Amino acid sequence: MKQEPKDNIVEVCECCSKRLKKQWQDLHKNIHIQTSDFIKTEVREGTKGEHLWFQVQEVISPNLFIGKCANIPVDLDKLNEGDSRKIKFSEIEGHMSQDDMEQAKEDYYGK
Repeated sequence: MKQEPKDNIVEVCECCSKRLKKQWQDLHKNIHIQTSDFIKTEVREGTKGEHLWFQVQEVISPNLFIGKCANIPVDLDKLNEGDSRKIKFSEIEGHMSQDDMEQAKEDYYGK
């Protein structure tokens, strides 16, 4: 089954989430993230959390970004698609360039 590239993952066990984020961090510590790239991070509201894609709007430093939510949150009340937020590099668990995201959508949906 294909997974839509921008799908939010509503639930991942905490142990798996931490392990996957650490693996990504270890493998990508020298990555160059730029405006228009997509970064994935977990957003929490109390006991609820979702793993969502954000499109980078501004690179404040190599370790801090402003991103616009590219998903429609399912279980979060205070975040909507299109909302902006600061994201630290240490919070990132996935990355795609804009070209890679477009290609992934094309592969999933077709031309």
